Amino acid sequence: MWCNSTTDSTVWMGEDERQGRNSQTVTFKFYLRKFPYTIIKVLLIGIRYSSASLPASLILIKLEESVMTHTREMAIIAILSAISFLLMFFDFPLLPGASFLKLDFSILPILIGLVVLDLKGAFSILLLRSILKLVLNTQGVNTYIGLPMNIIAVAIFVIAFGLIWKKEQTTVRFLNASVLGTLGLTLAMLILNYIYAIPLYATFANFDISKILGVANYLFAMVIPFNLLEGTVFAIAFWLSNLLLKPILIKYEK
Repeated sequence: MWCNSTTDSTVWMGEDERQGRNSQTVTFKFYLRKFPYTIIKVLLIGIRYSSASLPASLILIKLEESVMTHTREMAIIAILSAISFLLMFFDFPLLPGASFLKLDFSILPILIGLVVLDLKGAFSILLLRSILKLVLNTQGVNTYIGLPMNIIAVAIFVIAFGLIWKKEQTTVRFLNASVLGTLGLTLAMLILNYIYAIPLYATFANFDISKILGVANYLFAMVIPFNLLEGTVFAIAFWLSNLLLKPILIKYEK
């Protein structure tokens, strides 16, 4: 653009300089607006690097790297949550005599989230998947009673892998986590079915297991075998998924 005077030239140069300085922080400001709850984390990091007497430009770079990392984690959580939610549509029975006890593979994206992120990230995927289920695909009483139990079962299995296998990913530790996770979720489901699910289904769904099947028969002939088999299937499916996806997952591991 042509400038008619020295004053005009100076004004335009001043605007260009300001635009140049502003462009350096545009990405940083965008991510702060997009994820407000990261502000405290960013401030703490800023205080840390400020106390180390680092240059302002380097502090800004460190802060932007932190926000970018958090944004990447949020994207991974969102994608894996959506996949986990979709997998909930594909459920199937394991025991011929208990067609109402069904298994799905929505736990796999949660376990992959454990591999790529950490235990907190895996729980975030579990929580978001469950919210999507409640909002987009609720099935009335079955969802309101069954979903909390599913969350607890999945959480126990994931915790076993997070505490035993995550930091040292050996075959022995994988087997130990599989056994502990399977036994843990089986025990939890045995207790929850007795004190929570059976009474609620009888009250709100007119499905009185004590009269139809008998409580003892239901718990020991259906609940325990189903959950032991479910945990075994989860472990095998996760082992295969981790084995096949390892070259890809290693690029995203935290």
